[in-house]
Amino acid sequence: MSLLAKLFGLTVEAVFLQLFHGVGFVAALIALVAGYFRVPSWCVPVLAVAFGFGADRLTDVAGLSGKASSATDRAAFMIFVYLAIAAVGYLAGRYIRSGLAKRKSPPTPE
Repeated sequence: MSLLAKLFGLTVEAVFLQLFHGVGFVAALIALVAGYFRVPSWCVPVLAVAFGFGADRLTDVAGLSGKASSATDRAAFMIFVYLAIAAVGYLAGRYIRSGLAKRKSPPTPE
């Protein structure tokens, strides 16, 4: 259980680092737009792999802890981080679209 908690904490820290550096924010916005326009859900892992490899090759992240910054040097961990970012962004976009559709529907006459 302790190992799972450490992995979760490390992942959350890496997600915030990526969002802070801007690359994660761009990935989240693209996933949000994809979810809003109902792009097929298989695009989420594709987006995660593309941004994961791109961020691994192009950015150098200095984190709050040495473990988070050393973990972001590994491509597999970056793909995992961007999978979390893309999945949350995609689901948020779908949820926003659903909420707006319910809000725009005319009331049913009784």
